[in-house]
Amino acid sequence: MQLVQWLSVSCVVVAGVVHGAEKLPPPKSPLNPTAALKEFRLHPGFRIEVAAAEPQVVDPVAVRFDADGRMWVVEMGDYPNGPQPGQPPASRVRWLEDTDGDGRYETSRVFAEGLLFATGLQPWQDGVLVTVAGAVLFLRDTDGDGRADQRKEWYTGFKQENPQLRANHPTFAMNNRIYVANGLRGGVVTAVRPVAGGTAKSVSVSGRDFRFDPRSGVYEAVNGNGQFGMTFDDYGNRFVCSNRNPCRHVVLEGRYLEKNRRLAVSNVMHDVVTPGGVSHVFPISRTWTTSTLHEGQFTAACGVTIYRGDRFGPAFSGNVLVCDPTGNLVHREVLESRGSTFMARPGRKGIEFLASRDEWFRAVNMEVGPDGALYIVDMYRAVIEHPQWVPDELKKRPDNYAGNDRGRIYRIVPRDEVVSGRERTSPQLSRVKTSQLVTLLGHPNAWQRETAARLIYERQDQSVVPSLEQLARQSPSTAGRIHALWALDGLGAVSGPILKAALGSEKPRVSEQALILLETRLDEHPEWMEALDVGSGPTRDERLTFQRVLTLGSHPGWRRDSGRLVRTLTEIAVSAKSDQWLRDAVCLTAGPSSVDLLIAVLAAKQQSKLPVQEDVREVLKLLAETVGAGNMTGDVIRVVERLESFQKAGRQRANGQQVQLACLSGLETGLQRRGRSVSQMPKDAAVFLNTRLMTLWKTAAKGARDPNWPMSRRREAIDVLGFAFDAVGIPVLLELAGGGGHPDIQVAAIRNLVQSSDAKIGQSLITKFETLAPAPRRAVLDLLLSSPSRCQLLLEAIVNKRVGRGDLDPNRVKRLREHKDRTVRERARVVLADLVPAARQQVLLAYRPSLAKQGNPIAGRAVFRKHCSACHRVDGIGVDVAPDIGDSRTKTTTQLLTAILDPNRAVDNNFFSYTVVTESGRVLTGILVAETPSTVTLRQQEGKQVSILRGEIEAMKSNGISLMPVGLEKNISVQQMSDLLNFLKNWRYLDGRVPIKVPGTSPR
Repeated sequence: MQLVQWLSVSCVVVAGVVHGAEKLPPPKSPLNPTAALKEFRLHPGFRIEVAAAEPQVVDPVAVRFDADGRMWVVEMGDYPNGPQPGQPPASRVRWLEDTDGDGRYETSRVFAEGLLFATGLQPWQDGVLVTVAGAVLFLRDTDGDGRADQRKEWYTGFKQENPQLRANHPTFAMNNRIYVANGLRGGVVTAVRPVAGGTAKSVSVSGRDFRFDPRSGVYEAVNGNGQFGMTFDDYGNRFVCSNRNPCRHVVLEGRYLEKNRRLAVSNVMHDVVTPGGVSHVFPISRTWTTSTLHEGQFTAACGVTIYRGDRFGPAFSGNVLVCDPTGNLVHREVLESRGSTFMARPGRKGIEFLASRDEWFRAVNMEVGPDGALYIVDMYRAVIEHPQWVPDELKKRPDNYAGNDRGRIYRIVPRDEVVSGRERTSPQLSRVKTSQLVTLLGHPNAWQRETAARLIYERQDQSVVPSLEQLARQSPSTAGRIHALWALDGLGAVSGPILKAALGSEKPRVSEQALILLETRLDEHPEWMEALDVGSGPTRDERLTFQRVLTLGSHPGWRRDSGRLVRTLTEIAVSAKSDQWLRDAVCLTAGPSSVDLLIAVLAAKQQSKLPVQEDVREVLKLLAETVGAGNMTGDVIRVVERLESFQKAGRQRANGQQVQLACLSGLETGLQRRGRSVSQMPKDAAVFLNTRLMTLWKTAAKGARDPNWPMSRRREAIDVLGFAFDAVGIPVLLELAGGGGHPDIQVAAIRNLVQSSDAKIGQSLITKFETLAPAPRRAVLDLLLSSPSRCQLLLEAIVNKRVGRGDLDPNRVKRLREHKDRTVRERARVVLADLVPAARQQVLLAYRPSLAKQGNPIAGRAVFRKHCSACHRVDGIGVDVAPDIGDSRTKTTTQLLTAILDPNRAVDNNFFSYTVVTESGRVLTGILVAETPSTVTLRQQEGKQVSILRGEIEAMKSNGISLMPVGLEKNISVQQMSDLLNFLKNWRYLDGRVPIKVPGTSPR
């Protein structure tokens, strides 16, 4: 149906139209835009409209609005595989215009075509910046015909491994820099354009995003790592996403990590929205995920957006919105400040903000427009998964390109609101005087503020400095005051009085931005040292405190006055309200003063009558790790001496011991990174330290054994024992490794035994091997693979049947067969030469013809139901006892046949069968699914679970074999095996939703 035909129909759907629609038969996609509207379920109080659709827009993946309100669209016509050999690239940039103010963008012009894998754009000056395959381009129309006639490459070097993993979302930020999400694949980026102040340099963006100054060309890598999506809140906080991580806040910028290179900061981003396997989405369509294990979860999160328009009301302002095209939905979460970062909660329990029954609805991006509405970018495709990540049988499915002639842009607005007109959709800001732009910096719609800020930066009009200064001091809008500060910075006109006023603002977010602006000016203003005192502000706002602590480390005066720095940081460190990020900030800022700060915090807590809080322990542990990484014997001695005097009597004793262990664990971790240990210090120091540490090591031994200690404390004590004298640590660790306690404790003990070269350790663990649970067994195998002598022990144990060959997964077998030690390598090739018993080899050979037969998957379903469903669940049939075999996308039929006929060849030892004999003589067999200090739980066939008290157990051991019995071939013919294999491999395609031919079925 042509656009003019369906536009004559009312292209609006309001909330509630399709409630309960999931009970109706699914619509037959593809649908025209009018029909597609009827399949949405939208949050109550809103309506969804068509803003643009095919043929005006095709394959859209990103939308931006220029200063005059024109809609610019990136169309990725190359998706998914790129142009065919000899064909030109198919991505385009086009602009659309709403000429009559009715909200529909009916005028469409192609601005640039022949682009390869275009992913995003950002208006700039008289053109647009576009991210394409490996590069950032600047496109301009110099003759006014609406088409780009000038194309310049600005930056190049982003990796091009996959169209779904490429640089994207160029975004002009509050600080007058344009940020680019790197697409998760990184690269080494170089400027092609001129760069102020020097020649182009190569910048690695591996694991980091990219930003540049569009005026000077200066560029750098920045912390954070986005896949397809990037957004900012009103205060400059940056958020990114990836398939399984719907929203991550970039908490720590790289410049702060440079202050203390001894501190190993493991993460710089925080998952604001619940990620991965613990996430939940609620589609109303028949969703199809490549992995069945990911059903009902985020699998393709993209286009993360903070709503900052002015039309949705306070309840929606600052909300997180995330697309999941696999689920045909847009997810909403309410963002709340928590400590130094944020956390979010679902907007509605079990119901999405926007969902469609139409399986072709593929929301991939969003944008807030000049009118404050939310615009949804719908690529509208049958398939939105790249062939690189799908099973072989789907790589050339015939509908991979279905929908590449379609695309929609939807607008969401309040249901009963009547706000339209060209003054909203076509603001014509390019024609507004710069003085008028200043007033827009306080506008309630972020698009107005940010577009005005960009134009001010582009024009560099110094005449507006007085107006900006007045706005920075007096604007009733917090966002307006912040934008004014950064606009002044962009004009090179931030004055001392303005910054000082902002630092003392009653608005914490204003002071926060002033601190960031101050960091590049500290050498010019040493008198502002007082302003950075963490306790000097009018509020104890947690995020402001976090920023003050980070900025402290940038001030040369504070760095020189280490005594004052330590006193200030001690005040923060002993606070009971510090979170992980504030603890990291304190330790980063401490830098060379870490040992003094650690001692000061210990002294402060020793004087207190209260127990040391958990977060203070964590600060002490991080500081001790930094001291250890410094590798200075004198500093280590100072810490140990202080720990020796810290032990308290009475009710503080246990708390004091745990503080000591935390510090010692941190010291050892830091020293280990330098290849040292407290017990291996220079001779005189070692004797001194070991004498003082003996009491602590004994405390660690007691705590590690104590089931009443928290699990984290016991593991910490075990870590400490790993560095103790062998005579002190090894007996306790061996006891814990095989003592039948909690598997996590056993694993921790085994991993700490790796550090010792004691020859008795390997043999001792082998004698206990068959009694161990799966996780400890894997840890023992890794210990035995840690040295050539232990590898020989392992191979000998296999020969003597103390360790089963099936315990070794293919990767561990490969490590032995290809070991760098020749003796180990040759022995392994002999011992592991025949991993398949002769009887099984004969059975496999007999059933090999089933691979060539054309099995019937429908008959195979019946075979599965009869012979396999007691332990496996596929296609809604059976019980999940053993490994999931429904997600067979990566398994070949040969692999499936081998697993069925030789179930013990390569078993995940999580699924080995265990036999438990009770004191009363009961014999129970099943998969070990849970262990606690008091109970063992087995899962048996048909999903039955039985729990046995440890006190009732006489013996427990692994059988070293799969719960699945050998000999299934006795009940299944070769033809039936072919049927079963066909069913296991193709059961997901039997309903006809994926248009591929399944062997053995009638043509559809």
